[in-house]
Formats: sequence, structure tokens, C-alpha cells
Amino acid sequence: MTKVLLITQDKGGVGKSLATRGLAEVVPGAPVIEVDASPRLLELGKRAKFFKTRADREDIESTGGAASRSEFDQVIDAIASATLPTVVDIGANTGDFSALAASLGAEVVALERDQASADRLFRMARQRNLPILTIHADLARPTPAAGWRNAESLALLPRLDAQFDLVLMLAVIHHLLLMEQIPLPEILALCHRLTRRHLVIEWVPVADPMFQSLLRGRDDLYGSLSEADLISACAGRFHLLDRQPLANGRILLLFEKIDPERTASDKIEEC
Repeated sequence: MTKVLLITQDKGGVGKSLATRGLAEVVPGAPVIEVDASPRLLELGKRAKFFKTRADREDIESTGGAASRSEFDQVIDAIASATLPTVVDIGANTGDFSALAASLGAEVVALERDQASADRLFRMARQRNLPILTIHADLARPTPAAGWRNAESLALLPRLDAQFDLVLMLAVIHHLLLMEQIPLPEILALCHRLTRRHLVIEWVPVADPMFQSLLRGRDDLYGSLSEADLISACAGRFHLLDRQPLANGRILLLFEKIDPERTASDKIEEC
């Protein structure tokens, strides 16, 4: 079964279309159901089935919400009738990426350092009976091994090593850079360690208000940081597959992991 690692932040924008493309890469051939005001996943062709939604506010209020709920009747029918795992792109910005991945039939691990947010994720998964394991942990300060001779409870990172087909880093990297002082190449090295196949990053540029609020006068250190630095840090670790600018100035990037062993074997075969 496909496994997805979801790394979340309490704040920050997301781009659902590119994340859906990443999930679609993880499950080749799976039908894609897109729910939005207009189709965006055009490159998927007939694989993506589009459902137009956005009930008028007056209709929603006059029907006590029934007009809004009824929009999803066809979507639910399509999901129920699908014979393969299904990727759902929800454009209403009310979905949760953990639930999105779990709707594929994927096993999801959600890491969240904010206790209240982790609690909400846990309760949502339990209420909806979704295969989501919520872990309250800080990726910058991962839980160490514990117990007699540090062998009773394993450290967090060794338990996560190469366990996931897709890692989502949505509005996370600038927090690790500015709040934890972790170098960009180190962050990408950890991503390479965790994923088996794909990585989705939401890049928050220096001009972003959230980046500026965390910068706090350290312009000499981080003021010139750019997307090119991110791509450079990916060298030897990831290939860039897709890039999607967002309306808020942020950028979503889909990467594929470079497997050194596979690359070496390919070179041997070429010789």
C-alpha cells in the first residue's frame, strides 16, 4: 500500500493541484476526480474527471446548506464506483491533505509540532475512520531513542527512513531556515532520506509577509535566498518534475528522488 508522509504547519498557503499531481504520480493510472470552479488538471486528459462546484450563497442559505452538500453527490458516486485508488482535488479549500491522501487508500503519517493542531488531526481521523497516524513531534528536534541502553524506544527519524512514496513539505522550509537555523542542503538531505519517490515543496520567497515576519533583521544571512538556491540544494538528490506559481507569490515544486544505486547500475549497463 502506498504511504504518504504529510508535514504540516498551522499557517501557510497550499496549492492543491500540484499536490494532486504528486499523489497521481504515486498511484500511476489511478483516476483523478477534480472538484473546483473550473478545470485545472488539463495535462491529465481523460484521466481527470471534472465536477464543477460553487453553489450560490443565496441557494446555500435558502436551502439550509443542502445546495452545497448536493454538489458532491456525483463526486461521491464517482469515488464509490472507482476500481482503482482515487485522487481527489478539492478546490473549496476546506479539505485536509491528510484526508486527501487517505482517500487514496494511502496510509498517512502526519507530523505536527503544534499540539492543538495535532489533536485536531487525530480527532478528525478517528471521527472519519481514516488511516492517518498523527505524531506530535518537531522535525527540527526529533524524539530521541529512550529506555534501557536507548533500545526500548527507537528514535523518530530511524523509524521514518525511506518509508514513504511521497513527502509533502508545505510552508515548512522557511520555518526550519529562519527559526531553527537549519541549512537548506541539510533540509533537502533529510527529505531525500525520508522519501522513496517524490517530494512536494511549497517555496515561500523572501518577499512573502510570513518570511519577513520571521526574518527579523537577518537580511545579510537570508535576504538574498531564492528558488535557485533551493534547486541547487536539490542537486544530486532530486529531479524537478513540475513547477506551479501560486497567486500569493509562493511556488509549488514537485520533485522525483534520485536513487544513487539505480543511477550507478544504469551507468554500468550503459557501459
